[in-house]
Amino acid sequence: MRSTPLDTATRLARYALGALFLWAAAEKLADPERFVAALAAYALVPAGLLDAAAALIPMGELTIGGALLLSRRPKAAGIAAALLLVLFAVAIGSAMARGLEVDCGCLAIADAQRAGWTALARNAALAALALFVARPMRREDAMLIHSWTGRR
Repeated sequence: MRSTPLDTATRLARYALGALFLWAAAEKLADPERFVAALAAYALVPAGLLDAAAALIPMGELTIGGALLLSRRPKAAGIAAALLLVLFAVAIGSAMARGLEVDCGCLAIADAQRAGWTALARNAALAALALFVARPMRREDAMLIHSWTGRR
């Protein structure tokens, strides 16, 4: 069975998201104190649970990233990625609504980035990409792609 352009785009999205999740997890695990401080600044997690949350979040990112890269059935990983990204967006939106100026806590390259509209938009775009990975392939999609490429 030949791969369609949509299959290729889905695969590229999978690999990009998987790599991003692994990178994010690695950075959080490499500097856990920084991540605990970023998490604490959001004031959403009780102080007694900060260390546990700071350990569980990167473990979830590792699991999702690995599943996106290695799974033969990545739809569940795409859904999990979208859910985690929406959770992050809710935390960012909550900080914005409460007037908190906090470090995004995302990646080292976003070090100077505050939790704000840019971080919110980035998470929304990444969640949409994750849902693209998770979407079922419909016969109509395949037929549309074939009409674009001239294949039957």
